[in-house]
Amino acid sequence: MNLQQAKALFFAQYLFQPILTLAGRKNEMFKLSTFDINENKIAGTLFLRTVDQLTDGEKVIIAELMQIYPEDVIDWINGDCGHDDFENLNTWLPCYDILKAFGIILPLTYLNEENKPVTLQPDEIISLGWAKIKVI
Repeated sequence: MNLQQAKALFFAQYLFQPILTLAGRKNEMFKLSTFDINENKIAGTLFLRTVDQLTDGEKVIIAELMQIYPEDVIDWINGDCGHDDFENLNTWLPCYDILKAFGIILPLTYLNEENKPVTLQPDEIISLGWAKIKVI
């Protein structure tokens, strides 16, 4: 998978969220399902939030799902969060999906053209111009 395909994969994680602005259009927000593809290139930037920007209500939802205290949610997510523990896959995967649904920027792992895993951290995704941090 090349970098443009990885970008499409990244954008696909955030489908149907009103967090995209199309290139050349200022102050217009669209749902991701309406993005433009010109010459096989995705035009636009996702406006996402960091884990630290979760609202108290969002923390409660995650805490109930993960059976932890709301005040521990940020530490749990920023910690290992069980990502490498496949025995706990059913535990952390719903949390990961909820975070994406909340519009939280998360790392992206994809297989490069040599079939090797590459993980892009949120700061790398931002530096590529795929996303910006939403100021709330």
